[in-house]
Amino acid sequence: MIAAVAVLLVLCTAAGIVFLVNRLKSPRYGSIPFSGPDHAGPAGTALQIVTWNIGYGSLGAGADFVADGGRSVRALGRRSITTAAGAIGETLERLDADLVLLQEMAAASFLTRGVDVKAGVLRALNGYSVTFWEDFSTRMLPPPFNLSNGMMTLARVAGLQCDVQPLPQEPGFRFGILRKNYGALVTRIPVEDGREWVLMNIHLSAFDDGGNVRSRQVSALLELAQAAYRSGAHVVVGGDWNMRLVDTAFPHGTEEKYLFWIHDFPHEIVPEGWTLGLDPSVPSVRTLHRPYEAGVNYVTVIDGFLVSPNVVVERVETIDLGFLHTDHHPVLASLRMNAAR
Repeated sequence: MIAAVAVLLVLCTAAGIVFLVNRLKSPRYGSIPFSGPDHAGPAGTALQIVTWNIGYGSLGAGADFVADGGRSVRALGRRSITTAAGAIGETLERLDADLVLLQEMAAASFLTRGVDVKAGVLRALNGYSVTFWEDFSTRMLPPPFNLSNGMMTLARVAGLQCDVQPLPQEPGFRFGILRKNYGALVTRIPVEDGREWVLMNIHLSAFDDGGNVRSRQVSALLELAQAAYRSGAHVVVGGDWNMRLVDTAFPHGTEEKYLFWIHDFPHEIVPEGWTLGLDPSVPSVRTLHRPYEAGVNYVTVIDGFLVSPNVVVERVETIDLGFLHTDHHPVLASLRMNAAR
């Protein structure tokens, strides 16, 4: 009896420590390093950039998700997730962009059923330097209960510097213990003629009440972006805005109650001369209240780019993959600096 009480006391103490560590842990903002090849040459005045929320490799066409009104937390099995990670990497290799902005990247964790999605994606992308920032993770929880999700920027150009700038945060905790952190991965990229690109990788809030946190995040991003522009940089903000960037009318059969998270981008606060780069002809996201079926799930455009007045958007294309391996589609942009320095 005494031994059983002692074991219970130890377990309760350990659980309390884990709870406090995860409740009190702080995100890491500031400088983060790139790792990988150092033989790349300097960036030019034109860039190909792709952004893609990869849904931690676990939100392919067969998945639904409880936060979106579905039933599942882990809808897909290990084999599907492993296949998805490899297919995502192969797609990115084929797109052959200079820079890649990924959201919802994941190491082996509970949500990926132990599959190292990060390793699976990177297997096909040997020529890139990589930086990764955790925005949703656990501490002191062993597999299979651990989480390590975040944002990743990949580049095939030299001279990179990246720092994470904090954005307005959501109140409260998920599951009573975990907090999703929000920040912009700001990468500075020198150009051989002396100019500079500033590239911001973003993933904004999705389930904030009334879209209020998202609106404040956009305002904070505009302040960061304008400060970089005023310093002479050529600024690109890209990623998952979690806001409808353009009016869309793709056919669907989704009930209104599953569209609770949809809010429109506040075009009225964008400074004069700044341009949204997006592809209105192909949806970039689908709802997760049920597995994907074309014409049934609601689809719209929430992924794309915002560029400063000294950047020209030459082409933007959303790659239609039928949401086979993710709940988002990759968006590829061709950008160049204005001719005048």
